[in-house]
Amino acid sequence: MNIKQLGRAVALSLVMAAASMLAGCETQPAFQVSQPSSRVGTVESIRSQTVQNNNQTLGTIGGALVGGILGNQVGQGSGRTAATVVGAAGGAMPATA
Repeated sequence: MNIKQLGRAVALSLVMAAASMLAGCETQPAFQVSQPSSRVGTVESIRSQTVQNNNQTLGTIGGALVGGILGNQVGQGSGRTAATVVGAAGGAMPATA
């Protein structure tokens, strides 16, 4: 295969790739989404409710992990161990405060 044939093969490949991409744009969706029906009425009352999330376990664990990792980057030997413990405790603290 010489250079001219290789160039034609590359050009043909690019044209085929472009054609297949454009053909993908013409496909119909697999499902139809209907518009919600409208309702006519009168609002008689509005109540405000506050939902409080008391589940802080994920935040506590995540904070402790990040604090421990950052604390482990400081010092050497027993100083590094102490920094890791303090970092983990400090990271877990804001989630419970």
